[in-house]
Amino acid sequence: MDETIRDALRRSLGTPARRWLLVGTLVTGLLVAVALVADAADRTFAELSGTAQSLMSAATPLFGILLVRDLRRAPVRLPVLPTVLAVVLPAVVVGVVGVLICVAMLALTPADVADAPWRFAGTVAVGSVLVQIVAGLVGTGLGLLLRSVVLAFLAVIILPLGLFALLGAVDAALLNRRGRPTGR
Repeated sequence: MDETIRDALRRSLGTPARRWLLVGTLVTGLLVAVALVADAADRTFAELSGTAQSLMSAATPLFGILLVRDLRRAPVRLPVLPTVLAVVLPAVVVGVVGVLICVAMLALTPADVADAPWRFAGTVAVGSVLVQIVAGLVGTGLGLLLRSVVLAFLAVIILPLGLFALLGAVDAALLNRRGRPTGR
């Protein structure tokens, strides 16, 4: 393995702050999974994993932003590709551990939680890991586009929420224009 790739992998989780970020992300997933299993009567792996992985994916882009900041602070110009590859490591860890948390939580619940609680479990597990990888790469891209780490952190939160609100408004407007009720 090339030395620049090894260095980028070391940097991905090489500081105490980044390890705490990883731990905090995983604890968030655990707490969400416990709360969801304790609350709902009709729980499936897909529903549980979807919610837990979505909340964990809010922190995953921060790894990419921090790695890009390392590139800018380096005394010599470092290639970008090893950093992009190094973002995948924490994202895969978050995705896989998130899947394992959801499997454990669902396995520990009573047998009558849903009709088919494990339906599409393989597809959901693979999709969960891919969601975390995409989230990490989004953080990397925003880190490369925006020079300020604070602006990149804010953009990771504001852009998806803004897009969600915009698309929701467009959907509501289209439904309202067609004469269908919008749910209000």
